[in-house]
Amino acid sequence: MILLVAAAASIMLGFILMGAGHGWVTSFYFSFFPLILTPVVGFGFTNNKKLVLLFIIVAYFFVSYVFYFKTLEEGKEYFERVLNGITGWVILFLSIWFVPLMISIYGLIKKPNILKSVQESR
Repeated sequence: MILLVAAAASIMLGFILMGAGHGWVTSFYFSFFPLILTPVVGFGFTNNKKLVLLFIIVAYFFVSYVFYFKTLEEGKEYFERVLNGITGWVILFLSIWFVPLMISIYGLIKKPNILKSVQESR
């Protein structure tokens, strides 16, 4: 559920940061990425699939790289205008945008709950 809320918030904030086409438009295009990955993150996290979570982490780094260079291609002055005007919204957008990545990293490093699996077998 938290992933869906984060994905919806990412899209909404991306729309706000777009500023009717006069703001940081790249943020809106990339705001859909968390929504696309929500079912994959949920599957990997709940089923303790380390390979799926590792794939998500690699995908996030690749998309972040593309996101950065698309922002530069659009013109960093658009990003700077939005950042100077509504800094808190930009920080909130980027924080929310990385929620699936943080959940994937946590799922990759957490230890499986051995006691729970032992109790279920009895």
